[in-house]
Amino acid sequence: MRFLLVSCFLFQIITFSTAQNLVPNPSFERVNEITDRWMGTFSKFNRAMKFWNSPTQGSPDLFFLKVKDKMIPPRKGYDLKPYFPRSGKMMVGIKTYGCEGRVMHCKEYLQIALKQPLKIGVEYYLEFYVNPMYTGILSNNIGAAFSMKKVRQLYDEGLYEYEAKVNEEKTISYNGEWQKVSGKFIADSTYRYLMIGNFYKDNRTNVDITHADIGYGYILIDDVRFVRSDQEHLAFADELDLGSIQFEWDKSILLDRAYPVLDEIVRILRTDETLKIKISGHTDDTGNLRYNQRLSDARAKRVFDYFVENGIDANRLQYFGFGATQAIASNDTEEGRQQNRRVEFEVEEN
Repeated sequence: MRFLLVSCFLFQIITFSTAQNLVPNPSFERVNEITDRWMGTFSKFNRAMKFWNSPTQGSPDLFFLKVKDKMIPPRKGYDLKPYFPRSGKMMVGIKTYGCEGRVMHCKEYLQIALKQPLKIGVEYYLEFYVNPMYTGILSNNIGAAFSMKKVRQLYDEGLYEYEAKVNEEKTISYNGEWQKVSGKFIADSTYRYLMIGNFYKDNRTNVDITHADIGYGYILIDDVRFVRSDQEHLAFADELDLGSIQFEWDKSILLDRAYPVLDEIVRILRTDETLKIKISGHTDDTGNLRYNQRLSDARAKRVFDYFVENGIDANRLQYFGFGATQAIASNDTEEGRQQNRRVEFEVEEN
């Protein structure tokens, strides 16, 4: 069973059980601090990021959209091409090649504690998106390895003793677009930590130096998703622009921007007819109880009706209104009231 929390003003996700993305902060949006410079040291990266850290002395870099659509490039003067996160406002960059050229921190890695340990014998699916720096050395061997304990290595030449469970064997060429690295594997241990990087020595890594103006490889990473492969279809919300699902103020009328996301959910429900959905509407405590009850009913029913209008069997859907009785945040602040104005989905398989 999976629970999806959909705010009327902001679509959020709360997941339980093995259907969830096991990676917290998968798009690097949650940070402690932001800088417009390279991190410089692993400790600075570790302080800046929530959940993610560097397992070596290598220093991954955090990049963000500083103003509107202008992206701070990986390094001014090194590469004039613009880079943008695949989603949100954050992305992370790491070095992936250059140890034999004696480049400082020639390989860098990302590490994160999973939400729950893996189960032996269960197949898992991992994907993340990469975008190589145009003027860097292009290479293959960007992948993921797992560990039982948190890795804290002093050297940064590579965590070669760790097996890459998922690995891109083809050289990742620059095309200006984000490219997916993905794969499945069966867990052979109850791993608790995920690491991303190049787990092979330089002499075992294929490279393309056609556009290389610097002596190392550098790649941007965004949108990491790790789920049980047998329940991958339950993670459908991870790919959607969930913030687009909104209602008009004090009404049950969906805004136009909500429909593309709802249409994608309809498509997935059509693809997997084993899924059933319970829709529940909620409000903040502004207004009287009877009014809030009616509004929550109407918002839940509007989503219900849209699914039915688009060919989803009504027998697979239920809707309920709870008014302001199930607040998830304080109604004393506007932020809390906004969180309470929501529609929730409870999704389960037959």
